[in-house]
Amino acid sequence: MAVARAGSAIADPAGFDPDALATALADTGGDGLAALAPDHGTDPAAVLTAEVDIVAIGSKMSAVDHNAATSIRAAVLVPTGWVPVTTRALAVLTRQGVTVVPDFVALAGAVTSSGLVGGDASTAPGAAPGTAPGTDAAGIAAATVAGIMTEVLAGVGDVWNNPVLAACARAEAFIIDRGHELPTTRPLG
Repeated sequence: MAVARAGSAIADPAGFDPDALATALADTGGDGLAALAPDHGTDPAAVLTAEVDIVAIGSKMSAVDHNAATSIRAAVLVPTGWVPVTTRALAVLTRQGVTVVPDFVALAGAVTSSGLVGGDASTAPGAAPGTAPGTDAAGIAAATVAGIMTEVLAGVGDVWNNPVLAACARAEAFIIDRGHELPTTRPLG
């Protein structure tokens, strides 16, 4: 696995402990990545060419453009920030057989649970009636996101050859099913 964020990156084909990696990525005041894997530091640009299964990237919007996409060797690209892959890069990566995880699905759990008091789902706006105080919001968000991701990945081979496009189609269907019009600006417009 290779992970990049502004100014630092780590790569190790053996991967990293998921909980330690989550803690390192949450460390916005220091360099949690370097602390997690001091022997595996690398140049952030080198993450794109690392011989690993998964690349996690997203220090800025459009971090991966169509030129950078041609260098990616990983099988899966996971966003850690919003819109790290340009539309042209998505097309290049799809042709290369790289699975790009939709950013708005991957980051939904963190966004959903971040504003809740102490991670308590009962404090959420619109919480289901009867939600018990102390209900683990992060656990609910993680399970929901995992379910959506499973559904999106299962439908990839049907119509779309790409999880991002499948997730966009699912999001549009969700909007239409609730009687709303689609926005004039589309996700990959």
